[in-house]
Amino acid sequence: MHISVLTPQNEWASDNNYPTCIWTGEEMRIFIKDYLGPALEESGLDTKLYLGTINGSGTLGGFGSKYNDYTTAVLDDEKALFFIKGVAYQWEGKQSLRPAVESYPELDYIQSENECGEGANSWEYACYVFELMRHYITGGVSAYCYWNPVLPRGGKSTWGWTQNSLFTTKDGAIRSEYEHDVFSLASRFMKRGAKVLRLRGRMSGNALGMENADGTVALLLCNPFSYPKKVSFGGAEAVLPPDCISALLLSPEGN
Repeated sequence: MHISVLTPQNEWASDNNYPTCIWTGEEMRIFIKDYLGPALEESGLDTKLYLGTINGSGTLGGFGSKYNDYTTAVLDDEKALFFIKGVAYQWEGKQSLRPAVESYPELDYIQSENECGEGANSWEYACYVFELMRHYITGGVSAYCYWNPVLPRGGKSTWGWTQNSLFTTKDGAIRSEYEHDVFSLASRFMKRGAKVLRLRGRMSGNALGMENADGTVALLLCNPFSYPKKVSFGGAEAVLPPDCISALLLSPEGN
């Protein structure tokens, strides 16, 4: 089995009732620069080392992004930075994404775990997931990862947390949930290797645009209003239904 990316510790800012392991930024810096980084280099493996997964401050209380506690505490050391090829952010780590990308643009960034909700699989939370996708992808990540592909409807984790999923099952039947629809729309039209577009206009804050390698432009748009909304891009126009997430695929000619 080939392992392409390694992160030293999952959620190393989390003290929870499932197996956890808390690290300070200083401890992680020492571990990477003096132990893990050199060991990977000496092994001859092509496995890339990513800093993470960084979940920020919320699970430990406190305030702010803790960007300097969990990100720059490691990356500001040139020896540690030498071994690190990317950073994996999730949950409250989203507040640290932009300053990290601005400060260390040479690194790769991924969103390593979608926020999991509370098991209701509601339309409102699916719209929030769209906002998260837009935040991370326009903010500089090269991957956005969902957490639960399928769960029993109303099922709980071993630590008592009912979570959302792309599909739910009950009595042998499977049901597609709203968040699956959001991901399905995005992945159907936004292809691997597509480039993020910097959109402008009144609806750009509710839109995610990507240009595919074949020149087609894929737009994922949320109309949060109770009335239809007219949008345009490159000469093409469309009317978005009320309270809806839609996808548009435009040819290089704008049709």
